[in-house]
Amino acid sequence: MPADAKELKYIPRNVNGVAIREVSRDLMDAHMPNWYTSPAKVTVQHSMFNDVDPPVFFVYPPQPNTGMGTIEIVYYAIPGDIGLSDAILLPDAYIGYLVDYILYRAFSKDTEFAANTEVAQSYLSAFVNSLTGKSTVEKQT
Repeated sequence: MPADAKELKYIPRNVNGVAIREVSRDLMDAHMPNWYTSPAKVTVQHSMFNDVDPPVFFVYPPQPNTGMGTIEIVYYAIPGDIGLSDAILLPDAYIGYLVDYILYRAFSKDTEFAANTEVAQSYLSAFVNSLTGKSTVEKQT
């Protein structure tokens, strides 16, 4: 995984275009207990998530040590730092989420007025609900 990777989302295919099927490690262990030591091949057939360490994943068949096998991955990245004058590189669909979060942070820092704490919490709630709702819809889809 790249250095900025936080969590793997999925592995769609090998770069040669061959699809990769996601399976559970329990299934592989049950049907092929020795899959870890199978002969190495360049083309991946199956991928398995690692629930204990999300950036780590497994593939079958194992890859050669020569680094010849290459796959396409989709992952969640840790965003880099940005300055006040830097452009925020997000699709327009995320502007509302970002505004809710920025307003939450601004009202949280302005503690001179007691009602700001309540306003900050409402923006935080809107931010979290937007993200949670989006991920729930994505999972259902």
